Amino acid sequence: MRCIGMNAFQTVLLPQCSPNRIKQLNQLSWEALDQETLDIDLEIQRVTSIEPI
Repeated sequence: MRCIGMNAFQTVLLPQCSPNRIKQLNQLSWEALDQETLDIDLEIQRVTSIEPI
C-alpha cells in the first residue's frame, strides 16, 4: 500500500491475548472460533482509531 502512496501500518491484534492463545485461536475452525468470547467489535474499533505518528 505504501508504494502506491497510501498510509499503511501494522498493529498487534488482540493485544490482551498471549501468543499461545493467539496460536490456539488460529488453529480453531470457523465454528469453534464463533463460540469464543472475543469482543471483535471492540477490537475493530480499537484498530480503526489508531492514528499514524
